[in-house]
Amino acid sequence: STFINTLTNFLGRGSIDSLKIAIPTKFHPATEGLAHTERDVEDTSKSCTNGCTTYTFREPGGNRTFKIIDTPGLSDTRGPTQDDANIDKILKAAEEAGSLSSIIMVVNGAHSRYTSAVQNCMVRLSNALPDLFAKNTVVVFTHCRFESRCRYPADKLPFAPLPKASMFYMENSIFAVDPKAITPEARDTHRAEWDESMREMRRLSERVAKLGDASTLILGEVRQNREKLKAALCDMRLRMGQLQQAHEQIDEVEEAMKAASAEESQFADFTTTRTVKETKMVEVDHHNTICGTCRHVCHDRCGLDEIKERGNPRFKHCVAFKHNENCTRCPGKCSFTDHFHDNKVFVEEERTLDVVLEDIKFRYDAAVQQRGEAQAKIVDLASARQAVEDSIAALVARLEDNCRTIRTHCPRFNLAAELR
Repeated sequence: STFINTLTNFLGRGSIDSLKIAIPTKFHPATEGLAHTERDVEDTSKSCTNGCTTYTFREPGGNRTFKIIDTPGLSDTRGPTQDDANIDKILKAAEEAGSLSSIIMVVNGAHSRYTSAVQNCMVRLSNALPDLFAKNTVVVFTHCRFESRCRYPADKLPFAPLPKASMFYMENSIFAVDPKAITPEARDTHRAEWDESMREMRRLSERVAKLGDASTLILGEVRQNREKLKAALCDMRLRMGQLQQAHEQIDEVEEAMKAASAEESQFADFTTTRTVKETKMVEVDHHNTICGTCRHVCHDRCGLDEIKERGNPRFKHCVAFKHNENCTRCPGKCSFTDHFHDNKVFVEEERTLDVVLEDIKFRYDAAVQQRGEAQAKIVDLASARQAVEDSIAALVARLEDNCRTIRTHCPRFNLAAELR
């Protein structure tokens, strides 16, 4: 947000004596009448920017128009879950923009400690950004006026190493101090910082102008493949359950065959029928709210407009949530992040397994006949098991195809985390 305010002054011809404020700070109210999503400018210990906001500036004396999308920061004080939500907001805003001239990362250059929290954020961001944007990425190190005073490990940034022409340094402490408390000596320091920041801003605007636009449509393709990946994983879990059932049924029949052979002299005629319940997903002509963890339809014919991505906060408006974080209908009372829309329902079907023990009048002949029937049943079950294995193989092929597509655009994408 401080960077946006600095840019506002650069493009709006503000000065240290007449600051132009696009985003309010603790000591400076907004002056430009622009919308923003700052949560609490008074509390500097908390992350402030909560959403993505586009600011439009026209270059003074020039023909260029700058559209700056201010996004939530990373290493959010609300934790890694919020970082994931913020990255999703960033990617969505970028996708909707259609194209970007530059991705500007604003990093506190005074911090030398590369903590696990910061590392986690940088890894997540690197995973999410396609290599297409590497040449359009620049970094602004704040709280350091010169490269020699920058303590942040630049080699840990996404797309590192970045060219020196894409790295900028500035100190903008004037926005973070009470104007009434500034001494003449301090004002001289602030003025020197200001002049250097304005020179860096000009260098930055010239650099961005040379980079050219990069289409963000690829982000939509990556997002769609991630959604397909999650849908395929849901199907995979269902098929694996069916496969386990098939193995158990074969084991049961084999045990029944052994028991028939051992007890052939005790039974004259015995027939039993076993019913096994199987759960399958069936296509319907409407979308439902489904819990991917519980495999449960929480709201049939959900009245919300169909939500394409899993875990969208709008699920909290579904009847099943009643504006809460957790579902009131699925067995696990799971979070909205586990839910998605799909035109499917879970249907429980019964399958009958016949286990027949013939009249063992002639011990040997009866035993042979019983083993033959059991063997035939095992063949049938093995055929059903093969059909499930074939469907799993097809799902694996789909998963691999989705993974390859994602990795083609985002080589560092954390597929292991996505597949958990």
